[in-house]
Amino acid sequence: MTDYSNLKRLAEAATPGPWIAENSRHEGSINALDRHIGMVSMHAKVREDIPQNFANQAFIAAANPAAVLALIAEVERLQRAEKNDLIAYNAVIQRQDELRAERDQFKAEAQALQEQKQFLRNLREADGFDSWSAALVEVDKLRVEVEALRKDAERYRWLRSRDLDTISQGGVFAGLTPQNMVLNEETLDEAIDAAMSKETDQ
Repeated sequence: MTDYSNLKRLAEAATPGPWIAENSRHEGSINALDRHIGMVSMHAKVREDIPQNFANQAFIAAANPAAVLALIAEVERLQRAEKNDLIAYNAVIQRQDELRAERDQFKAEAQALQEQKQFLRNLREADGFDSWSAALVEVDKLRVEVEALRKDAERYRWLRSRDLDTISQGGVFAGLTPQNMVLNEETLDEAIDAAMSKETDQ
C-alpha cells in the first residue's frame, strides 16, 4: 500500500488550487486566484516542442494541491472501504462456518433421536420391558441421571478453573489441608485421583 503522507503534507503546505494556465508568446504563467505560482518556458529547440510545452503547463496547473488532496482523499476512502469490505467478508465467512456447525449439530441430534427411537422400537418388539410405558419411564430415569451428571460436571469444571488467589480474595475453592493450598486445573485432578485411589486401597 503506497504511503501518500509526504505528498499530502506538501500539498497542504502549497498554495491551494485551482491554478490557472495563462500564456504569452514566449512563456507560460501558472497563477492561483490571488497569487502568481510560477513560469513554464515556451522556448523550444524545435517547433514541434511548443505544443508539448503548453501541455506540460496545462498539466502542472491541473495537478494543483486541491486536485492532489482530492485524489489522496479518494484513495483513502477506497482503502477504508476495502478494509470494511474485508471485515464484512470475514464476518460472512465466520457466520457461514457457524451455520455449518449448527447444521452438523442438528443433523447429529436428529440422528441421535432416530437411533433412540429405533432402540425403543426394538425394546418394544423384543418385549425387553413389561410394557411400552415401562420403557418410557426407564428412559426418563436415564435422562434425569444424565442431566444430574452433566450438572456435576459443570460444577467440577467451574471449581477446577478457580484462581489460585481465591484463598486470599475470598470465595469458593478446592483446597488441600493442612498445607492450606488452593488446587485447580491438573493439580486438582491429580489430588482427587490420588485421594480416591487411597480410599480404594483401604
